[in-house]
Amino acid sequence: ELNGVIQEKGATTEESFGITLGMENGNFHYLAGIHSELAEGFMDTKELLIPSGKFIVAKVEGGVEAIPAAFDALMRNPDVTLRHSYGFELYIHPIGSEGYETEVWVAIE
Repeated sequence: ELNGVIQEKGATTEESFGITLGMENGNFHYLAGIHSELAEGFMDTKELLIPSGKFIVAKVEGGVEAIPAAFDALMRNPDVTLRHSYGFELYIHPIGSEGYETEVWVAIE
């Protein structure tokens, strides 16, 4: 859905994000987004600021289906202390490239 809006508005972005805000009754509250300066003129948008700090990052191998396992592996890492903040997916899709890469980011102390 986000990619359709981006194309419709003629925005050029090389990164997009997916952020799970929480779960309720088995349903995810999820935002898909791009950097705010690229969304100027988009209708019905919300801005979410992710607090600065340290993150542990992993490249996701195996497509979107592998994202939960990547998050799980990072959050179970005994060498880090998790920090209360947002974790998110980063989709990297350079202009002119075929496909994209995915990273997961988890906030740590």
